[in-house]
Amino acid sequence: SELSSFVNKFILRRTNTILSQHLPPKVVEIVCCKMNPLQEDLYKHVLASKATADALSGKQSKVLAAITALRKLCNHPKLIYDMLYGPGAKSDQNRDSFGS
Repeated sequence: SELSSFVNKFILRRTNTILSQHLPPKVVEIVCCKMNPLQEDLYKHVLASKATADALSGKQSKVLAAITALRKLCNHPKLIYDMLYGPGAKSDQNRDSFGS
């Protein structure tokens, strides 16, 4: 307890209350747009993969990885295209995983 109180004097904790005094308010903009054909093909590929099926059926605990892969794909297909089809890609192993 005594050591903890002594050390806490020297630890800088940037809490939301401190930061909100010095930073402008956060602005979030959501822009919806259609996926291009490459994104649609990759999206269907990820949804049809064994890794996605396992995650959705509860056999695998990589649900967050599936969501991250789909988010990357929607942001820009290059973020997962190289992992699936790039020069260093292992044909079946990478194509059946999420690559996140």
